[in-house]
Amino acid sequence: MPAAVGRLSYQETPAPGRAICTATLIAPDLVLTAGHCLPEEIRAEGVWFAAGLSGDTAVETRRGAQILRPAAPPGTVPPDIAFLRLDRPVTEAAPLPVSSAAFPDQTLLFGYDRTAPSARPQARPCPYLDGDRLTATARVVLDCRAVSGNSGAPLLARQGDGWAIAGVAVASGPLQGYPRAITIAVIPPPP
Repeated sequence: MPAAVGRLSYQETPAPGRAICTATLIAPDLVLTAGHCLPEEIRAEGVWFAAGLSGDTAVETRRGAQILRPAAPPGTVPPDIAFLRLDRPVTEAAPLPVSSAAFPDQTLLFGYDRTAPSARPQARPCPYLDGDRLTATARVVLDCRAVSGNSGAPLLARQGDGWAIAGVAVASGPLQGYPRAITIAVIPPPP
């Protein structure tokens, strides 16, 4: 798992079952997550990002300093995406780039689980099913099931010798027209 993927929480060590999300470092002091993980009433300084968390050890832990939300064109719903500016840069984990390519056929979902908030995420295949592959903030439907805590998780695709963020998981469950539970992701806009 890339150390850039980490747990987003409202305290440094949440108990199992407490609200958590997944976020990804995209610059030394900036993480990308689902917008609903950073609701309007939350203050940035109350949010923690634990990069590469596995068990009781994180590569680095940082507090939030500012929440940034992409603007929506007039008459449209804002995308379920948010950025958290950190109080200081993460120096021990390399940020992941946001892909500029069309959403691929195959991605891997890396996300923390609310029932075991410190357990290292495992890569799960998450193939493309449907949706706009090209437009920033477009929604895509994926043939995999996310769990609570996967909100904000990156959908990673190979880019050269490394990984890039193709999308961000924002919802999961049954959806009319699909035979089993699916995941919905949003293609992130450039930061």
